[in-house]
Amino acid sequence: MPATDPDAPTQRILAITEVIAERGPITLVELTAALPFSRAAIWRAVDTLRLQGWVRMRAGDNAFEMRRELADRFARGHHSSPEVEAIAPIRDRIMGFGPLHIELGGFTDTGVFRVLESTRKSYYAGQFSVPSLVDDDLAIAAQLTIPPPSLVLHLRAFMVSARDDERRVITSGEHGRLIAKLRDVGHIWQEDYSGIAMALPEFRGFALRAELWRVGKGDIARFRAQMEAFLAQQRGYFPAITPLQGDYGVNPKVPSSDRKA
Repeated sequence: MPATDPDAPTQRILAITEVIAERGPITLVELTAALPFSRAAIWRAVDTLRLQGWVRMRAGDNAFEMRRELADRFARGHHSSPEVEAIAPIRDRIMGFGPLHIELGGFTDTGVFRVLESTRKSYYAGQFSVPSLVDDDLAIAAQLTIPPPSLVLHLRAFMVSARDDERRVITSGEHGRLIAKLRDVGHIWQEDYSGIAMALPEFRGFALRAELWRVGKGDIARFRAQMEAFLAQQRGYFPAITPLQGDYGVNPKVPSSDRKA
């Protein structure tokens, strides 16, 4: 439970709600023992929660418990992805290299990759289409940590609604060769080094993209140095995964036109 301020009514209510949710049914005496608030302050807060319809008092021992309606309401509500929460410290560290635009993306279903969080408000307004698995560097970076059998399933599902040119890139083996090349590196630089998309070794199927929003020679040099130092620290954790083989004609020769690592 977070630290509480006895003089802050809102914090008291939130702290009491958490204790009732975690330990209920719980009596007023037990709440008083568990929290750094006076008995009168706890009673006022609980009475507010009762009037709001969040808690009820059980007959017999007068213990407090959460109401089912509230639990159902929270269960139906939007919840942040646990992966997004876990990746947030990495995102925050990279944002310190900024000013940057950052996107976090991941697979939300078989063959479906989405931007889950972005510093650009326009992503939330639906102004950007769902990234292509073969054209978007963020989506490509997320594929670098997916084991080949699982990646084959993603690509097959993606091809059902893909454009003809996207399907050709996959069935020709071009996409497989690109993935095979980039697995050993784990990231994709933009041509001028003003942006990078990187796989997240601890989170298979997720990736981060960082792009400078003010581009100058000094900004790029500093950003590149910071990112290369960060990548050097991460490199020891990057998993060794066999390159994609078989169905898409992968071979060790990679055309020189493939993306920059």
